[in-house]
Amino acid sequence: MIELPFARDEYQQRLRKIRTEMAKRGLELLVVNDVANQHYITGYDGWSFYTPQVVLVPIEEVEPVWIGRAMDAAGGLLTAWMKPENVVGFPEDHVQRVDRHPMDWIANWIVSKGWGSSISASNSKPTISLRKGMPGLSRDCPMRNGTMPTCW
Repeated sequence: MIELPFARDEYQQRLRKIRTEMAKRGLELLVVNDVANQHYITGYDGWSFYTPQVVLVPIEEVEPVWIGRAMDAAGGLLTAWMKPENVVGFPEDHVQRVDRHPMDWIANWIVSKGWGSSISASNSKPTISLRKGMPGLSRDCPMRNGTMPTCW
């Protein structure tokens, strides 16, 4: 692992603030698809934003989870502060395919963890694909142009 730009305590403080806001909004999971915000939360630093990637911030877990292309997960292991099991690569057979999308795989991964009754994510094509992959979620809040959270 390379040296982090900030001390681990700084990342923990950031997560506490994020989770405080999540609790106020009644959210169990925050899906972060903006690269700058992913870096802010995890320290992840890679040029892998050419393909979908997310950081998942569950309300009760200690560490967030970075999910991106399998070949880019190596960068996560080198630059993010989390344990290796919290840097997850989606399969290469989901890249540049018309019959499947990485967000389908990510949606299934989220469901397998038991997360997903109230999720916030920005309004973007990857997030819309994620929503399609999780049809059982309630949709209590409308999508709002990426400036406000989406609640399902």
